[in-house]
Amino acid sequence: RTQQEELTNSINRRKADRDHSAAESKTQAKSLEATGLACEYYQKLRHDLTIWVGALRDIQNKVQPILHAFQDMLQVQSEDVDHEFRSLQDDCIAVLMENGVLNKVLGRQPDVPTTAGQASVDEFGRDIRSQYLRDRDSRFQNRKERINSTNAEGTDPSCQSIIASLYDDHNEKQRCETLHDALRAALQDLDQEYTSITSLKTVFDSWHSKHPEDYKQCYAGLSLGDLLSVLVQAEICKSSWFPDILSRNMTNQGEGTSTAELDRLLGDGAIASYGNSECLGRAIEKGILPLMFEVLEKSPSLIFFLSPKEAHSISELVNLSFRVLQEYSSKLTQKLQKLISGAIAKTLDNIAIPIASHDHQESKENDEVLHFSEQFCNEYLPQVIQDVLCNIIIYWFPLLPLESEDGDNGIHFVLNFINEKFLMLLSSMEKGKLAPSREVFNSIWQALNKDPRRILEAPSLLLMTTPIRGAAYAYQLGAF
Repeated sequence: RTQQEELTNSINRRKADRDHSAAESKTQAKSLEATGLACEYYQKLRHDLTIWVGALRDIQNKVQPILHAFQDMLQVQSEDVDHEFRSLQDDCIAVLMENGVLNKVLGRQPDVPTTAGQASVDEFGRDIRSQYLRDRDSRFQNRKERINSTNAEGTDPSCQSIIASLYDDHNEKQRCETLHDALRAALQDLDQEYTSITSLKTVFDSWHSKHPEDYKQCYAGLSLGDLLSVLVQAEICKSSWFPDILSRNMTNQGEGTSTAELDRLLGDGAIASYGNSECLGRAIEKGILPLMFEVLEKSPSLIFFLSPKEAHSISELVNLSFRVLQEYSSKLTQKLQKLISGAIAKTLDNIAIPIASHDHQESKENDEVLHFSEQFCNEYLPQVIQDVLCNIIIYWFPLLPLESEDGDNGIHFVLNFINEKFLMLLSSMEKGKLAPSREVFNSIWQALNKDPRRILEAPSLLLMTTPIRGAAYAYQLGAF
């Protein structure tokens, strides 16, 4: 009996061992099969990514020279616009000063040579004026021709024609078309699959869905961001983003394509579709921010002199990028905000605001230089400043905080500029046929009221906005 029990127990143990071995064998078979499938998948993924990396390296080598060409054009145009705007202000102020029309200058103080009492002709009727006066007359003549060329209606110059005349024609339209054609030709040499942001995202989406842990552990999101940055810069070069900044005369000319691909990449729900802000943040950090930093540091006037349509187009990409950056990196967000504030301060500091005397007679139109100088300082310049301020308030204020740990930011610069300079300029416009100051101020007032943060009523800005609210009350635009 004892032997029979031992035999039964032995049989049961062997049966259990056999079942365990069978289960373990089945588990190992499944694991081996999964490992084989994973190895097969990763071999295919490695092959696909190798092709993608090679294609994107080729794209980058072709895009970088085109990108640098656009940036060089921006820098040259920016230097010309800044120089011409300063020169125009200085020349008009000098003419007003010589004719006893100028009361004082707010903001930047121009360095104007003294020309009072200098004879213009000698006893033989020869021009013996200083070289400065000759050069100034030549500049006024050149400005007249440029303004007339930008003023298609042939009527009196407008604020828009004055701004357009600041832009020298460096054949930007043809050069932009040439660069776009070169980029299109370069991209056509590649399989179109490897020039699409959507196609690249599909490869990484498949990886994330099949092996999410591996995807996370090897920081694949950052790699995707690095690869996307190349296509992002290619899309910017293909679009009309650079031509819109370069010249007010190039709008509606068909240069470039829209930024629809970038809008889909960065638009609403984009972060959710990528799982987090890591990938998009990396793409913006590598592909978009260097371009923004370059423009804000070296070409701020081109940004703030844009017409509303162009300003909206340019700021669209900036706003989409900013929303992603807020979740990706506070350090980069703060750096962008500082650069925006610095660009605003630089642009406003470049403005010299002349205040005319109220006890002078208006010049006759036969004195063209004096008449134009009076019109520019009393009518055109306020409208130019109005356009610049509205541009900043509508499109750039939303990117700046109401309170800054580092002291004043762009919002404070603009409010101080309005309080200390612009309101005084408006008060000097209440004479004769000058542009109605109420209409000029109303545009600024409406722009400030559009900010959903209620800037005019913000506790931290209450003292700074008091003069503005007082002016609105005086103009019957709102309660004090």
